[in-house]
Amino acid sequence: MEKIFLLFILSGLTFSLWSQPYDQAPKLSKKVMRITEWVSPNLNTKPVKGMVSHFDRQGNLLSYTGRDSSILNTRHVLNSKGQILEKREGEGVNTIVSRFSYNPARTVCDMSFRGKQNRLIYFYDQKRKLVEQKMYSRGLELGKNYQLRERILFQYDKSGKLLSERCIAYSLNRPREFETRKKIYHYHPEKKYLTKVINYDFDGSPSMMEDYVYYSDGKLKSMFRSYLKNQRLESIEYLYQDGKLWQRITSEMGIRHVEIFTKGRLIRLRSYHGEGLYRVVDYQYEYY
Repeated sequence: MEKIFLLFILSGLTFSLWSQPYDQAPKLSKKVMRITEWVSPNLNTKPVKGMVSHFDRQGNLLSYTGRDSSILNTRHVLNSKGQILEKREGEGVNTIVSRFSYNPARTVCDMSFRGKQNRLIYFYDQKRKLVEQKMYSRGLELGKNYQLRERILFQYDKSGKLLSERCIAYSLNRPREFETRKKIYHYHPEKKYLTKVINYDFDGSPSMMEDYVYYSDGKLKSMFRSYLKNQRLESIEYLYQDGKLWQRITSEMGIRHVEIFTKGRLIRLRSYHGEGLYRVVDYQYEYY
């Protein structure tokens, strides 16, 4: 059950690339009210409705729903500042309810799912940079009291660039902690843009590496992600027209996803297996 709960926590990341393109509405000349996906296996098949994303007038995500996957159905209740007060993911007994509270020094998220609760606390410095994150759990086999499960520490340089993330896990029912992973960020010594990110496992060995390459004007050209344990390689290539993003091409193990943009809008996704096209997604925009 805990694995299912953590999957829901990470669901925003897991499904974001192909099912939920925006956490906020794209900034266009018109205010976006709704984005609807129309999905088909090829260009000659009648598309069916996929994910539908709904935004308020400030561009904040209010909800997104899936055609045949209720686990993706999410609704937000926002305050006057556009911050999420309540988030509901899934349907029926599988619903995860998250409630948020805010102050300048921290944000608290209380999540509940099938008798288990997680509390995530995000701590900020005076410049509103995230400096620490803690996760507590309780319920069912964990008992009534919250137990600290994980802690992440964020370190920055004097200019505010993120240097490292260090994750510490805690054993149940005993005061023992151990480092599970860390992430180190590297920047160009003169131009200061991000060049490399290295993830390390609990044993100190590198597990995943990201390398960033830029055009001469400073725009991101490509990102290569290497999974060192199983020798997987993923790449993302960025193409521009008139100074704006035109295509984003993600490739891994013979699968290629080509996202096409125009005037700041994601308008089409084409997915290929080898040279064979197996999915087309068109994005329909409605405005206030």
